[in-house]
Amino acid sequence: MSKNMAWYKGLTLADAINTRFKIKDKGPFRLPIQDIYGINKKKVAVGKIISGRVRKGERVAILPLNKISRIKRIMVFDKNRHSAYAPESVGLILDDMADLGRGQIICKPELPRVDRNIVAKIFCVQALDINKSFTFKSLTQKTTARISQIMSVWDIASLEPGSRQGNLEQTDVAEVAIDTKNPVAVERFEGFNNLGRFILENDTEICAIGMIC
Repeated sequence: MSKNMAWYKGLTLADAINTRFKIKDKGPFRLPIQDIYGINKKKVAVGKIISGRVRKGERVAILPLNKISRIKRIMVFDKNRHSAYAPESVGLILDDMADLGRGQIICKPELPRVDRNIVAKIFCVQALDINKSFTFKSLTQKTTARISQIMSVWDIASLEPGSRQGNLEQTDVAEVAIDTKNPVAVERFEGFNNLGRFILENDTEICAIGMIC
């Protein structure tokens, strides 16, 4: 903390962000697949549980495959477990591991929405040319995307939404329609912020951060 801010007794920016986006150990089970490992000649889906709990033998869905399977084995640090919960990093072996890969979501039983058309509010870190494509990233999901419509842009002075034609400028806050090349699993930010937030990248730079409406 700066000496010039000795009067401030609140949270630091980092602490505030961590508090706002705290991983939930309750709620519906969600695990974004980070990778598929081969362990003792068996495929293992690895990732960090971002909410909820899972138990051996439970049925789960894999999105956006829309595939149903059952938890056959749960591993935490090479030890077998009967259950695991957020925010643990785990390895899962399902009855059917075919077609599983990075970027998919293992969940139950309240399924997120799988879609290619998203309405979201974004904050522009840099100016956006809406005629160009971007990389959409949410957790381990990654796909090409484009802004198909600017629905409104907030006026910074009045904090009122207004219309805008053309491109978006740096620091603009806008409600937009986004089309993704591949289906993505998303949820409203207000209901479940882990699958409700995303970033847009231009090459390797973040150009916007967003919340699903």
